[in-house]
Amino acid sequence: MNVNPIKTIIVEDMVSYIDTIEMLLQEVAPDVRITGKAPTLKEAGKMIITQQPDLVLLDIQFEREGRTGYDLLEELEKLKQLKFQIIIITGHTESEYYSRAYDFSVIHFLKKPVNKHKLSDAIDRVRNNLNSQRLLMMNGLLKRDYQVFRSASRNSKLSIEGTRYNEVVDISEIVWIEAEGRKTVVHIKGGKIFNSNSSIGYFEEQLLSHDRFIRIHRSEIINLDFVERYSVKERLIVIQDPVPNHFASKERFPDFLRKIENEV
Repeated sequence: MNVNPIKTIIVEDMVSYIDTIEMLLQEVAPDVRITGKAPTLKEAGKMIITQQPDLVLLDIQFEREGRTGYDLLEELEKLKQLKFQIIIITGHTESEYYSRAYDFSVIHFLKKPVNKHKLSDAIDRVRNNLNSQRLLMMNGLLKRDYQVFRSASRNSKLSIEGTRYNEVVDISEIVWIEAEGRKTVVHIKGGKIFNSNSSIGYFEEQLLSHDRFIRIHRSEIINLDFVERYSVKERLIVIQDPVPNHFASKERFPDFLRKIENEV
């Protein structure tokens, strides 16, 4: 039994026959959930766009409207709303109706009065298709999440070019970065320090995708996660570090305030 209900709309101009179809479905496919019943194509179009069903059971001839079920399918195709599976249930078995069914990948073409065993077979095909679609969707989501995880993992480290070695550090462990002439000093949580041959501009560029970092003046970048307090009057920022006090430039302090105050 399919654990996911099959959301279904019945489109049939004979209201009494809608009840017949519903009773047959209850007997042969209890996982089919009727979410809509439309006696006209006009109502059916609105209902399908609103409800986004898995399955539509569709009659062909709607004489009072002077249209066919295929007219509805053409309109939905133009609107890119043909996202459901289709079972035709009709008393009209003319060859042109059969051939048109292939144009819309109809699952089954059932003649009235409906044979419940054939209806059951048709629902089995719908169920199998839906399970395959859901599996493909799940695989796609897992692949996407894995790619995001891999990307996040790759971006969680930073290589610091030194005189002899390149040091690899966790970005979240960087407390602050300061420029010293042409070199840069990277301060790590716990008091560890790395001297780098790269400029502070290089580090600013590498950390652009990490919104926890902000440059507070031309020679310093700080990690907002380590900020303990700040003074608006003095433009003083106190961080968790052996060198706690840092002063922001007049030009860059407003950026710091916007970021830090949005979190409070």
